[in-house]
Amino acid sequence: MPAKYVRPYSKGQKNDFRDAEAIAEAVQRPTMKFVATKTAEQLDLQALHRVRERLVGQRTGVINQIRAFLLDRGVAVRQGQRFLRAELPRILAMPPSGEIEATARRDAGCERLSPLCGAVSDGPIVRCENTGKLCESSLQNLAL
Repeated sequence: MPAKYVRPYSKGQKNDFRDAEAIAEAVQRPTMKFVATKTAEQLDLQALHRVRERLVGQRTGVINQIRAFLLDRGVAVRQGQRFLRAELPRILAMPPSGEIEATARRDAGCERLSPLCGAVSDGPIVRCENTGKLCESSLQNLAL
C-alpha cells in the first residue's frame, strides 16, 4: 500500500505504533487502492532497465567529456554518439602537434625533472625508466 494513501489516517507524531494503526485503518476502507506485488521477472526487468539507464547516462557523460577535450584542442565534433564514432578514427590518425613536448622543453621544472627520472616520453606521458611509474609524484615533491 502506498504511503500517500496511509498518511491521512496517521495521528500525531510518527512512530511505529501510530504507523501500524494508520495502516490498519487505511486497509479497512472499502475504496482503498492496493499496489500489486511484482513477480521476480518484473523485478529483474526493472533492475535491468535501471542498469541500462545508468550505463546510457555514463556513456553520454564520457562522450561529452571527449568532445570537451577535443574542443580544447580546437577540434569540434557534432553532438551525438554516431558523429563522435565517425570522427574519432580520423582524429586519432592525425599526427600529434608536438605542443606538449615543446612546452616541456621550455618549462624549467620539466627540464629539472627529466634527468631526475631518466624520463622516457610515451607521447604526452612521461614515465620513469627505472620504475615505470609516472613522474608526477616526483614533480610534486620538488620545489618548482
